[in-house]
Amino acid sequence: MSDTILVPLDGSSLAGRAVPYATALARATGARLVLLWALSPRELSRTLDHRPDPAAELQDAVDLVRSEGVEAEPYLSTVYFPTEVPGAIVDAAREHQAWMIVMSTHGRGGLGRWMFGSVADAVLRRAEVPVLLISATCERTWPTGRPRRILVPLDGSLLAEQALGPASELARATGAEVLLLRVIELPGPEYAAMYGAYEADTMIAEAHKSLDPIVARLLASGVTAAARFEVGSPERVIAEIAHRDNVDLVAMATHGRGGLSRVVLGSVATGVLQRTTVPLLLVRPTAAQMVTTTAAAVAGQPVVSLSLTDKELDLVQRGLQELAYAPGHPAELAQPARALLDRLKGVEPAGATRPPTESANASG
Repeated sequence: MSDTILVPLDGSSLAGRAVPYATALARATGARLVLLWALSPRELSRTLDHRPDPAAELQDAVDLVRSEGVEAEPYLSTVYFPTEVPGAIVDAAREHQAWMIVMSTHGRGGLGRWMFGSVADAVLRRAEVPVLLISATCERTWPTGRPRRILVPLDGSLLAEQALGPASELARATGAEVLLLRVIELPGPEYAAMYGAYEADTMIAEAHKSLDPIVARLLASGVTAAARFEVGSPERVIAEIAHRDNVDLVAMATHGRGGLSRVVLGSVATGVLQRTTVPLLLVRPTAAQMVTTTAAAVAGQPVVSLSLTDKELDLVQRGLQELAYAPGHPAELAQPARALLDRLKGVEPAGATRPPTESANASG
């Protein structure tokens, strides 16, 4: 772990909400802060709309952090277009060898250019280090009067476990507890009669088998750890546990089951951001990790390409649901059926296009 945390700002109070969280984290870990402001040459050269000089404004923010006993320095970066801001943030993190980026999900203009799905989203897709997101509804600060607690949701995939590294490093540096959470998401109500309560118990037992070795590994490394198992919607359960168990930070990977296709952005992470009042630490697995994990799922087996219509895909999924959850099917059929269902959840239609991210809110 390096000793630098990067905090992107834009002069707005909403973007500035990230500073207290970064300051508390730096104090707990002994890190220094680099406060970044990416500006156009015109903004750098003169005051706009009767606002203070940007360099002076940034220095004021640095001085405030220093007054809290945390080392900090300003960093002004030049960009010519708003779409260059995410790249400037990622480049600055690399240049300063930051181990984390702490940033707000909103900034100048409120629901404008710094909305999750714009700059924060673009940074997360490119960042080589974990990104700690502070939503506009964040209320929890890094505590001082009790043990800190980090919640790490896992889904049984190796990709989701990529969040364990940064979370455990942070736990060791701050003395925080790590709470592992496995949310069991049962099939839709149309299959309720098939799997019943027994199937939920079976899935929880399987989850125990997957999490127990991870807890043991964390304990052996000096990290206080425990595991929880819940049934329900992942984003809802994560938010409930974060509130109920006094969680101070949620750490999760941007990819999980579904590998390269199912990016958490716009789904689980967005749901957690909307529901929780605690910071969300997101870790993006490297491309090599994602390819290795995807390949491992089919290692030693021939790969077959098949094109299906939406209706045909639905039929395949319904058949797999019955194999996976209907009573009486042997484990050698049920378990592979569940694994294939997990992979099919991330399948996107061949002609599908992603909605615009940066451009829709770039002008702010």
